[in-house]
Amino acid sequence: GLVVHIVMLLTLFTLSWDIALRVILDISLPIILIYPFATALISIFILKRTLNDKVAKSVKENETKLRVIADYSNSWDFWLSPELKFIYCSKSSTAITGYSPDEFTNNPKLLEQVVFPDDLHSFQEHLFKSKQEQATDVIFRIIHKNGNILYINHSCRPVFGEDENFLGIRASNSDITRLKELETEEKQSRENLVRMYEINEKSRSVLLNLVEDATMAKEELVKLNKELEKRVEERTTQLKDINKELESFSYSVSHDLRAPLRGIAGFTEMLMEEYTDKLDDKGKHLCSVIKSSALKMGILIDDLLSFSKLGKKELNKSNIDMQTMVNSIYHEITSAEQRKLIDLKIGNVEKCYGDPSLMRQVWSNLLSNAVKFTTKQEHPQISVASKKMTDKIIYYVHDNGAGFDKKYSEKLFKVFQRLHGSNEFEGTGVGLAIVQRIIQKHGGLVGADSNEETGTEFWFSIPVEN
Repeated sequence: GLVVHIVMLLTLFTLSWDIALRVILDISLPIILIYPFATALISIFILKRTLNDKVAKSVKENETKLRVIADYSNSWDFWLSPELKFIYCSKSSTAITGYSPDEFTNNPKLLEQVVFPDDLHSFQEHLFKSKQEQATDVIFRIIHKNGNILYINHSCRPVFGEDENFLGIRASNSDITRLKELETEEKQSRENLVRMYEINEKSRSVLLNLVEDATMAKEELVKLNKELEKRVEERTTQLKDINKELESFSYSVSHDLRAPLRGIAGFTEMLMEEYTDKLDDKGKHLCSVIKSSALKMGILIDDLLSFSKLGKKELNKSNIDMQTMVNSIYHEITSAEQRKLIDLKIGNVEKCYGDPSLMRQVWSNLLSNAVKFTTKQEHPQISVASKKMTDKIIYYVHDNGAGFDKKYSEKLFKVFQRLHGSNEFEGTGVGLAIVQRIIQKHGGLVGADSNEETGTEFWFSIPVEN
């Protein structure tokens, strides 16, 4: 502007001198005094305005950069006003606390609600000291929005303006929960190491004592081993003798006892047929009792022999179609008239891997029992089913016949143990003992459940072999 005014004055000298002098006198006051001063003032104003715009733009750019840095930091940063209200809250608050920056800004009390109750008092004291420039870093717990407890490393400093006026508190928070967990694990590991060291020392002491004692006990152990070997040989010899005696007894029972029993039954039948006109009713009754008792004795002997042979019998396993076996045995042990009366339900009976001949004996005994104990029912019912599990198959035989008291269920599988009198139901009391021994040889279990209202259910399990 000043250059423009000087050029304007110099152009006057291009005129004639008298005209230039007259013009200069007319415009000298505004051109020389007023216009340059006004131009200088306007220039100063424009310069200051331009400088202020540059400073404001720089401050805004720096603020934007700082916000970007804070927003994309892993730390949760915030700025509290002197009244402890949120001026700024970084986006990391959502990842660390579960609450968004807007939730903290809109709810001044949210910060105190997030702090774990036991740590709230110490946290408030920390903020109070921060106003007086006395604060230090502090660790406290917060309650995440999902309910988890997190550890926070908190660092804050007061903010002051150019005139030393208090502008608030600037804080930065980091999630150190994993670090705390590692510290706890490390502490636990150290404690475990100390305990292991103590145990090791005790074990070492014990081992030293054992080594010393072992040296002293070695000779005694050798002596005891010799005595044990001698006793084992003696017991083995005794067992062999006992087994021979049992085999001899079994042979005697098989041949020497059954033959006289057959003779008694045969002679009694002959007596009843040939001398029936000479026998009165009492004599006929006594002959009938003798014959029946001889036959029962023969059956009992056969059952005992079968029971005793099971211990020595080797299993000859193969795949068994249990469904077909159940159907076959049921038709063998029942008559056509019985099958008309009995309501038989055979469900899905799983195949198994076992000894077919022994398994036939199991099904024969269990189904015979079910048929026998339902004879007095108006509508006898028998059902057979199975349940396959990961390691075993369980088979069930249920009937609605005469039940028994549950507290005596274990006695059922003992030899000669009967829960009903022979006058009620026939039997020798050996059949279920045979069932138990067969199932045990297969590695399974057997049991029974009963009551007077629903009848009796027998079950046995066979292991599944891969």
